[in-house]
Amino acid sequence: MSDPEVRPPRVAFAIGRRNGPAVRRNRARRRIRAALREVAADVAPGLHLIGWKGPIGEVDFIELKNELVDLMSRTEEHR
Repeated sequence: MSDPEVRPPRVAFAIGRRNGPAVRRNRARRRIRAALREVAADVAPGLHLIGWKGPIGEVDFIELKNELVDLMSRTEEHR
């Protein structure tokens, strides 16, 4: 049973048109969401904005998860 006091992180995405057509950008969002589900315990609650530059489709899923954990830990240091 989950604790009602614990709130999952809320995430917004900023993936620009330079990353390709809408199909590719939406796939990138789905990959990021899937990676975040797997590392949710390591992500602080609150609102996070994730912007991605470069070809996300070429990034390995494990590398994507590691990058997200690293990014979220750096944002914790600045709070």
